[in-house]
Amino acid sequence: MVQAPGSSGSRGLRSNAGIATGRHAKIAPWLLWCSGALVGQGTPDGATPAPETSAELLAFEEIPVVFTASKFEQKATEAPAAVTVITAEDIRRYGYRTLSDILASVRGFYVNDDRNYDGIGVRGFGRPGDYNNRILLLIDGHRLNDALYDSAIPDRELVVPVALIDRIEIVRGPGSSLYGSSGFFAVINVFTKHGGQINGAEVEGAFGSFHAGAGRVSFGRKAETTEYLISGSYFGMTGEENIHYAAFDDPATNNGVVEHNDRESAGNLFAQARIGDFTLQGAYTNRNKQVPTASYSTVFNDRRTETRDVRYYLDLSYRHTAPNGVGVLARAFYDGYYYEGRYVYDYGTPGIPDIVVNRDSSQAGWAGAEAQVLMPVTDSHRVTIGSEVRLNHQLHQANEDVTVYLDENSHSYSLAAYIQDELRINDDLILNAGLRYDYYDSFEGTLNPRFAAIYHASGDTTLKGIYGRAFRAPTPYELDYSSSTFKPNPDLEPETIDTYEFVVEHALSRAVRGTASVFYYRIDELISVITDPNDGLLTFRNTDEVRTTGAEAEIEGRWTDRLRVRLDYSYQDGKDKASGARLTNSPRHVAHLQVDAELAPDWVLATEVGWVGSRLTPLGSKAAGYAVMHLSLLARELRPGVELGLSIRNLFDHRFEHVAGEEHAQDVLEDRGRHLWMQVTCRF
Repeated sequence: MVQAPGSSGSRGLRSNAGIATGRHAKIAPWLLWCSGALVGQGTPDGATPAPETSAELLAFEEIPVVFTASKFEQKATEAPAAVTVITAEDIRRYGYRTLSDILASVRGFYVNDDRNYDGIGVRGFGRPGDYNNRILLLIDGHRLNDALYDSAIPDRELVVPVALIDRIEIVRGPGSSLYGSSGFFAVINVFTKHGGQINGAEVEGAFGSFHAGAGRVSFGRKAETTEYLISGSYFGMTGEENIHYAAFDDPATNNGVVEHNDRESAGNLFAQARIGDFTLQGAYTNRNKQVPTASYSTVFNDRRTETRDVRYYLDLSYRHTAPNGVGVLARAFYDGYYYEGRYVYDYGTPGIPDIVVNRDSSQAGWAGAEAQVLMPVTDSHRVTIGSEVRLNHQLHQANEDVTVYLDENSHSYSLAAYIQDELRINDDLILNAGLRYDYYDSFEGTLNPRFAAIYHASGDTTLKGIYGRAFRAPTPYELDYSSSTFKPNPDLEPETIDTYEFVVEHALSRAVRGTASVFYYRIDELISVITDPNDGLLTFRNTDEVRTTGAEAEIEGRWTDRLRVRLDYSYQDGKDKASGARLTNSPRHVAHLQVDAELAPDWVLATEVGWVGSRLTPLGSKAAGYAVMHLSLLARELRPGVELGLSIRNLFDHRFEHVAGEEHAQDVLEDRGRHLWMQVTCRF
């Protein structure tokens, strides 16, 4: 993640370069060879067609099984939360390229793109520049939020390509009773495919707007007790050639036009091996992005301003269920993160060169372990107990140009223990209670509960009443960062959220389901950036209190795979308690409509419309609401072993606006507009 340069004191926001708009890239020769070589041929010896996903095998009326809400498998209607499941089939049908694309289609979620990093908004809270540290992101249960900024990674930095995602479980509401810090608004668990689901080799190539191209090679196999998968992928794009920013519309700043300064590249490796009950998983990703917005008062239209993020981990887990139903989970892990930002400044100060490249960097390394036991006390009563430990052995932050503003090395540790009790009173009523204690050496301890009552009013209707508390620990960045305009605050306290929610899940028929919920949450000790009037320096303080009420509704109809329709709407009214002012980047209305249909065997057409209401900017102006439409075509068997995907994001080229953070001179940042993506996957 990034900190900001010495003159800004913040990390430089994330953006999903996605698939840019404009002219299309040429098809790579190897991609032409891959698709052309198989046209008219049968399936190669030893190859198998793409495996069917669970979404294809399950009838709609069957209730999906989820894991993340309670850390054990249960029906979604029995989970102590409102849960959304996104399957691999959903990802294929709608042509999603990043986790940001996926989340932008989920009830109550919206995405903000500032041309460097993507921000995730949920239930009316999407503060620009928070680095998504109020959402917990997991990969197969492994915590992906880093140790310096506690940031989730929804864009091209995700350590696994979306083609290797088997399903995603999105658990709304506080998750600290099981997962600790950052399970504030939601816990998102990305489950990856296994080697047996690949069962051979996959070669994927793609191209898109703005000279964007991508490639992936994956190989996986399964034997009786062993299974392995290894995959490598790359994405690169030139970006939008000319971008106009009215805030810089002056001859001295090229009349507000940024030229050839939107480049992005990313590569990752992912590997997994299973032997019996043991799983070893490793991942590495490296992303570079030019920053065209002149954020943090950098020199406008200078191509040298860019960020680089590297993320990697190694995770060894053991999972076993005994014949008596006792389940054991243990894992040990090592994680690393590196960030470097280069920011070009013109200080205009005597004795200092006219143009200075400020180097902002950070590096973190941490290790930890987790142990959990699931104990069935009786057929209707089960208890989960667990503990975690994490040691952040390296937390290094630095910022320098002609002056060294920061060179800080620190370390920290945290300990946790939790318990969860699920009791079936009868066939219709389930009570779930959880409690977790976390100890941090920076602020000592915090206790966070969750209580839920799940009542099956009938065979078609489930009612859920949920209360939960969550916390977010202040990060090393918020505690220690300093620069020419920023000062540290070692006295920060954790921020907390209390959420009350009532959920109704109802099957209107065998083909149609609906979900509705109302919620209220209260955030206290919210950590925000303020300007200290005593010295004019920026710093983090526990200042704000937020109160939000809202409601969500979703209806989905599925008539086998030939036709599926989903419509959702969410309303939220979030305000600062002291001033009564509406929150920034907080739309009152968010809605999505999805329709996909099988036009012919193995040919699927999907369309999606997303609507996000108007949002206030940090400077008090308004970003207009917008509706955007996407269209995708999937040919599962264009030829034996060949799959074709074509998607058009922002079909009607609507130039809508994202809210800019306080580090920008602009109030809003225009989206890239329409972009195309074509992808061919060859399976051997």
